Amino acid sequence: METAKRMLRGILAGALILAPALAPPVLAQSGSGPFADLGGSWTGSGTIKLAGGTSERIRCRVTYTVADGGNRLGQEMKCASDSYSLAVTSDVAFKKDAGVVTGTWLETTYGTGGFLSGRATAREITGRVEGRNFFAEVTVNTTGNDQSVTIRPRGQDVEEVSVKLQRRSS
Repeated sequence: METAKRMLRGILAGALILAPALAPPVLAQSGSGPFADLGGSWTGSGTIKLAGGTSERIRCRVTYTVADGGNRLGQEMKCASDSYSLAVTSDVAFKKDAGVVTGTWLETTYGTGGFLSGRATAREITGRVEGRNFFAEVTVNTTGNDQSVTIRPRGQDVEEVSVKLQRRSS
């Protein structure tokens, strides 16, 4: 069980930071980068489904800082369930010439980190998060102030993580 929790921490830490980083460019104002409209505080909750059939609720609080005309995103995220908590910081950049996002993340509570990459299309946003001993595929849908994230790790005790975030009003 402890191995599953360690893997879950890494998967959540890396994959949830990819979610806002892949917001589709169509949400941004004309002439600005894809992160232009993401600044501020977001909160939400979701479910972690384990391979054994059990599930657990998770709650998350995220703050996004947008820079470079909406082409760069900083993130501070805290998530907690009944079993654990984590804190993630990240730095993500949109590479306009290639149409991709890349970045790094660091989970500060447990001292782990990794890389992320992805691509946005008109209808679906996909990406991957990698760190030591794990790999996860991520799908993100963003509509206005609502965001849904689905994470599917490969070769782990966790089958799926689903989280819904909403922007908090100022």
